[in-house]
Amino acid sequence: MEQASILTYLAVVAMMVLTPGPNLAVILQSVAARGWRGGFGNLFGIAAAFYFHALCSVIGLTLVLRQAPALFTAVKALGAAYLIYLGAMNLRMAWRAAGRESAAAPTAAATHSTKGALFEGFMTNALNPKVGLFYLAIFPQYIDPNESVYAKSLLLVTIHASFAFGWYALLIVGFDRYRRRMGTSRSMVVAARLVIATVLIGLGLKVLIT
Repeated sequence: MEQASILTYLAVVAMMVLTPGPNLAVILQSVAARGWRGGFGNLFGIAAAFYFHALCSVIGLTLVLRQAPALFTAVKALGAAYLIYLGAMNLRMAWRAAGRESAAAPTAAATHSTKGALFEGFMTNALNPKVGLFYLAIFPQYIDPNESVYAKSLLLVTIHASFAFGWYALLIVGFDRYRRRMGTSRSMVVAARLVIATVLIGLGLKVLIT
């Protein structure tokens, strides 16, 4: 891939990654609940889902999804429902935190559930059909007819995943430090939960209607 093409592709990827969306919302709620370990668990799941979407695009599953409106709508609805579910879970945790004197650093249960963060991240990204459609539209523009489709697709998705990993990693570390500095008072925990729940539910509803 020529340098100019790489820069152009990076610009497109950067716009996609830097725009706040479901991935960022899920990472923030995970850091709030589990600390930085939960955020990175989400991040590895999100990165894996990028490769999942790329594979689906290359073997033609995404094309089938695009040509079957009912199937596309069903996948989109599942993704929206999952975001709303995560939002509802944060509302429940805010309600529980409101009844405590404080909410110290991630609890033993929250830390133990860190392994579930990877699944959350993967599902959030995998159930977003727009990622697959993005690959379906953009990959052919950067793959020469004489090149291996699989090898070039692997390179393109790796660039995307690497950029996303670096950006979200910075946010995870920054948000975790902010969380620690602000302390673990009941009011702060409840407020953070409510904000994150509102964002997740709002994103879920937005996905449903767009």
